[in-house]
Amino acid sequence: MQDNVQIVSSGDGVIIGDNVIIGHGASVLGSAKIGKAGGLPTFVGFNSIIDGAILEEDSMVLHLAKVAPGITIRSGIAVNSGAFIQTQAEADDPSLGKVTSVTSAQRTFMADVLNVNVQLAEGYDQLYFQGGILALLGINLNPATDFNPVETLPTLGSSGSEAVTSFRNRIIGNVTLANSLAQLNLVMGNRDSIRADEGPLFVFGTFRQIADSFTAHALEGTGIVAGDNNQFGFHSIIHGGEDTSTGSRLGTTLGSNITVGDFSVVFRSTIQDGVTLGSYCFIDNTLITAGTVIPDRAIYIDNVFLGFVQW
Repeated sequence: MQDNVQIVSSGDGVIIGDNVIIGHGASVLGSAKIGKAGGLPTFVGFNSIIDGAILEEDSMVLHLAKVAPGITIRSGIAVNSGAFIQTQAEADDPSLGKVTSVTSAQRTFMADVLNVNVQLAEGYDQLYFQGGILALLGINLNPATDFNPVETLPTLGSSGSEAVTSFRNRIIGNVTLANSLAQLNLVMGNRDSIRADEGPLFVFGTFRQIADSFTAHALEGTGIVAGDNNQFGFHSIIHGGEDTSTGSRLGTTLGSNITVGDFSVVFRSTIQDGVTLGSYCFIDNTLITAGTVIPDRAIYIDNVFLGFVQW
């Protein structure tokens, strides 16, 4: 379960099996079941919602998608980013345009995510054994892993590297922020996470504002570079990644004077100066040119506009 995941159990409860990945910002609600004991990997993407549904092993619900109560996502099925599955037919029939088959590249991706997060769990355990609970709070070190072997403290403003265990948000690893600690206290919300424990390097200019439950993260070997005066909305996500079809590393680059709306996701993309993203947008492996205004719920993947988030 990654940053800002929400589990709200009711009815028969929420049952989560083995090898399940619940991505940043996702929610699992009501009577729901994801994966199974001893099962194959199962994936829930960024800011997606599983509402009273069943995800069988070896299924995927991609980013900013939603699955309605009573629906079963069967093994081998991937729900497209932004789709809203409201009937079983939509969940079962790719010709209806909301699901596809899980690919071998996606299965490799899930296996890689599990390997990384097992190492991160072991690494955070080791930090705790060495330094107690204070080693896991606030502004602090990343754990040493095979993919990020050097423990590094964030750098804030002109004050250099420091651990601030009393800080209310998590800023971890090789992160350079232009804002001082005093400025961060003014511009950041709560439950924010800027976590360079997998991707090795984040560089942010000054923040204009960060709302609650913001997440910045990156996959192995990728990072984030951002300019000045950027604003990030509630539950928004900025993420570096890779192209699962080619394995190439794709960091995320942001210019200056950018506004990212509530629940929007920017994944392995470049956003140039002065761009405004509405709420619930999904931008994946795409260049958004300077000054562009993207409407609410717009989906761009591989530089192609694919419609709107359906819920």
